[in-house]
Amino acid sequence: MAIKKILPLFLFILIFFSFLSFTPLSAEWRADIAKYFGDKKDYEGAINYLLGQFDKIDGTDKPLVCVLLAYCYNKLNDKNNENKWIVEFFETYYGIELPLSFLDDSASWNITNFLYAWKKRYPFVFQMALITNNIQSGSSPPSQLPLGLDITNDTLYKLFDQKYALKGGLLKAGFNIIPLDTRDFFEDSGLHIYFLELKTGDLILKKEIEIGVEVESPRAARDAKTRIERKEYKLSMFVGGEIVISTKKSLIDAMAKAEIVPKNAVAYSPSIYVDKDKPGLNSGVSILSAAALAYEALKQLMKKKEAKKPEYKIQRQQELTTFFKMKDMDGVEEEIKTTISLKIRNLPLSVGPVR
Repeated sequence: MAIKKILPLFLFILIFFSFLSFTPLSAEWRADIAKYFGDKKDYEGAINYLLGQFDKIDGTDKPLVCVLLAYCYNKLNDKNNENKWIVEFFETYYGIELPLSFLDDSASWNITNFLYAWKKRYPFVFQMALITNNIQSGSSPPSQLPLGLDITNDTLYKLFDQKYALKGGLLKAGFNIIPLDTRDFFEDSGLHIYFLELKTGDLILKKEIEIGVEVESPRAARDAKTRIERKEYKLSMFVGGEIVISTKKSLIDAMAKAEIVPKNAVAYSPSIYVDKDKPGLNSGVSILSAAALAYEALKQLMKKKEAKKPEYKIQRQQELTTFFKMKDMDGVEEEIKTTISLKIRNLPLSVGPVR
């Protein structure tokens, strides 16, 4: 029983002293930095102090340090460093609310207004995702892949690939879609790299967008093998100057494919087959009657389509797997499995595609 009573007491003492060891450290740097924002403003001194103490300050206070540094650089008209630390605050710490009560009323009010002005215009992308819905699978590969962005404020944007500028314009606060051209996306597995620039004032944010495409299909495997190994020979036999037999042989397929080519053969072309035993426009039915029948048939067809129309739902995903229908080299339609993934990386303010 004594052990049961002592153990909770020991844990309480341990937590209490841990709290005491943490609190003075947090309170100490705040008390020190508050002096630089008093009656005698010393923004350079505040910057030097914060940069010197940055690694020692607890992680929960790092967002506050970023804003104080950005504010001090703003007061010194150093836009580059102001932008650097305000970007750190939003992109790393998501623009969280900050405690400023340790400062005097004047400093607290000024920094609050400074941060509010940035929050009203900073183009923070709080979500970027692939946009899909429940009717994609089973269709042909799409010509465009929608990229969805949820953003806090209106901003100008540009989209680049590794060579050219592709798109540009205005993104509105809220949900936006930028369609990506998927030409040649689904021929083979690979990575597709884009750069997105977001501009507000003299600040340009840069993000790298990586679209990974993994194609799994009998077609892909067969085409890869064919490109490496396949060599085909064609043998033909002529009698009296006319071809009567043609044979194809492959190194990887020892079986021969032979086809008899009849004399005066013509290429096959589809045509409309008319059954003369059934009534039609040429068998006594008037044009008006035929039009009425066609109209009724069209109405019934539209009703069926409307009844079967699937519900369209926007879904945001970082990775999606779907199945597309594609034709192989012989014109045979196959179903291929495709996995598409999205990765986003923030680039330093000084790094990006060359303009």
